[in-house]
Amino acid sequence: MIHSGGGKFSTWMYRIALNTALTHIKKNKHKGHSVAIDRVVLRQTELYDTVFEERVKILYGYIHQLNVLEKGLMLLLLEGKSYTEISDITGLTPSNVGTRISRIKTKLKSKIIKK
Repeated sequence: MIHSGGGKFSTWMYRIALNTALTHIKKNKHKGHSVAIDRVVLRQTELYDTVFEERVKILYGYIHQLNVLEKGLMLLLLEGKSYTEISDITGLTPSNVGTRISRIKTKLKSKIIKK
């Protein structure tokens, strides 16, 4: 579906959702709220992999430590969005998205290796 601006409706919705989330975070910055990673990670298969879940918990723990923009970029990437889609949602250029994600991955990798 395409909205009147010419882009995909889903891109437009992600952009609104991201901006709304960023505004909400800025307004409530001092009112911490958290959700246990156990409630976020879905157990979609009968073959429950405790090692995989532990790794996911560690990854999300480090993602939680990133700044707001870095978190947004990584979560969009983890949702399977392409750099172009992330670019459309965030307003960054695709090359800027790629550069930032590469730097974030390096940062996360160094933190995980130190552990």
